[in-house]
Amino acid sequence: MKRIVTALLVTVLLFLALFLDPFYWLMFVCIFALGTGIEFTNVLYKGKLMTLRFLVIVACLVFPVNAFLQINGLPSLPDMLIVASLFVLAPILFILNKGAVDDFHTSVPMVVYGALWIGLLLSFYVHLRYLKLGGYEYGVQAIFFFLLVVAVSDVSAYYVGKGIGRHKLSKLYSPNKTWEGSIGGFIGGILIAYLCYFLWAQEFTLLHTGIIAVIIVAFGQLGDLAESLFKRSCKVKDAGDVLPGHGGMLDRIDSMLIAIPAFYWYIYFVLGG
Repeated sequence: MKRIVTALLVTVLLFLALFLDPFYWLMFVCIFALGTGIEFTNVLYKGKLMTLRFLVIVACLVFPVNAFLQINGLPSLPDMLIVASLFVLAPILFILNKGAVDDFHTSVPMVVYGALWIGLLLSFYVHLRYLKLGGYEYGVQAIFFFLLVVAVSDVSAYYVGKGIGRHKLSKLYSPNKTWEGSIGGFIGGILIAYLCYFLWAQEFTLLHTGIIAVIIVAFGQLGDLAESLFKRSCKVKDAGDVLPGHGGMLDRIDSMLIAIPAFYWYIYFVLGG
């Protein structure tokens, strides 16, 4: 029951933010940027190196906000300047925090990785909200399409894998995932994509709809595998417990982080978004 209630609450908030002013969508994205940034630093640093934890969390928020400012012609920073500042500040803050020498090679580089993995990739949701296709604003529809494909793919992969999964997808990185579940995810994602096409997403055309669905599902499954690898390397099962019945925010959006830029780039470069 907790899982269902949580899912419904998040879905309602998502739709309110998505269909209202883009500023509210930015706030929704920032909530997840903040939550996932905190979870990432909790898992990685385990209560140590507070200055580095703070830097990662701030960076996770800066990227989406900076994207919003750029799109609306407001004073902003080049993304590369933000990235460069992370490379400069991370070792300085590590030294000021008196971090252990043996932790440097893992703690400092992961500042940049965490900020880019969460903050920069989440900023694509802000860019996508302003997407235009064929001269018309298509951001809301594109985000809705993307989230539906990801959600149905994830559910399909879970239940197919749980029901008939026999062959391990990756014994080394994620032993609970199976090839059967992966195939089920592709089938579910493609089917819901074509359902969207026949209902309201004809702008993508039949061919592009199939290609886009495959891209979303493929990169989504890779993102899920990457987060599983991250958690296993840090010896934790869940990134957090802020979402009752679902674990942490990072556990919920892992498959969306890598998929969203791939989806955006395909529309932008191939379809001329």
